[in-house]
Amino acid sequence: SGTFSSLMFRCNPDFITGLNDIIVCSLKFNIEIYAFCLMNNHVHFLVKGDYVSIRRFMRMYLSRRFIIMRKKYGEIKNYADIDICIKQIQDINYLRGVCGYILRNPMAAGMNVIPTAYPWSSASLYFLQRDGSSPCKPLSALSTRLQRRLFSTKERLPQDLLIDENSRILPEQYVKVTEMENIFSSPSQFAYYLSKNNDLEYEADSGILRAVKFRDDELFHSLEEISRERFGLGYQELSIEKRCIATIAMAKRFRTTTARAARISSLPPELLHGLIGRR
Repeated sequence: SGTFSSLMFRCNPDFITGLNDIIVCSLKFNIEIYAFCLMNNHVHFLVKGDYVSIRRFMRMYLSRRFIIMRKKYGEIKNYADIDICIKQIQDINYLRGVCGYILRNPMAAGMNVIPTAYPWSSASLYFLQRDGSSPCKPLSALSTRLQRRLFSTKERLPQDLLIDENSRILPEQYVKVTEMENIFSSPSQFAYYLSKNNDLEYEADSGILRAVKFRDDELFHSLEEISRERFGLGYQELSIEKRCIATIAMAKRFRTTTARAARISSLPPELLHGLIGRR
């Protein structure tokens, strides 16, 4: 897992490059990807490989995010701005639970979406019949120059990989879908672990609950995004009831205290305390 002290994915193109970076980096270090979830300010990967290679994979992946943040948003970041946690998993039930935790992240962050409908994780890949009707073409149909521009690498990727109309390499080509399905054994067991909420247990165990600092303007920007996603209006245009809903979603997503959520939202702390519960 890696957690930024600001937003690393701010729009769909950011997420698409983040998806493509997974295969670019995993091929470089021979890492097998079993599950992943990209969130606005953090990422989770369930991978197989030796510790040194996994560490290098994470550093390369995050370095590529640094470059994009500098070029697109003028933000200078380094490894001191990131909490990175790598944990070895040996028990199969714990492995299933961690996978469920990773894929539940959008719900845990207060997003109004079920895990399998979230487009920036691997949740939708398992136990599903895919008709293959999406318009795709192989990388071989693209020039070498275009491939280097799209994927920011001079390494030659497998030319039989399929890419969709949004220049996204299809994740089912690099995620170990069949192996993950075998670990869960059945769709019902996958659904069980996907719905089982042991988030705090896995976060505390992995060290993800370390303090991560966000500026007030970043939190207010997120509050605006949540308001528009849920209600189609800016935060200031919402009713008090809807402002509360948007603020609670923001507080859950970034684990802010009631006092800070009240400051960002301009809502009374006493109104939010019973709903958020963190002073």
